[in-house]
Amino acid sequence: MGPGAKSKMAKSLEWQLNRAEYYKRFYEEGAGLSSSFERDAETKKKLLIKYFPLRFGPGGKQDLRKYEAISIGAIFNHLYNAAKKYKQ
Repeated sequence: MGPGAKSKMAKSLEWQLNRAEYYKRFYEEGAGLSSSFERDAETKKKLLIKYFPLRFGPGGKQDLRKYEAISIGAIFNHLYNAAKKYKQ
């Protein structure tokens, strides 16, 4: 196991323990953004990276720097709809 692997595992464990809270905050911060795929793309990208850094951040599985606005909007809307169940 490399030196960065333990760090990623710790972050992953932290994510699992705080999943509901992450989704709740993501939902709250995303409220009011357009459901249009192309609108508010930069704000949506920032929120995706903030709340899902291992997946969407630099070097992540889906580095959003490589995506067009419409794709970012589609990803955001999918996760935003999934986060609705945590909004309470």
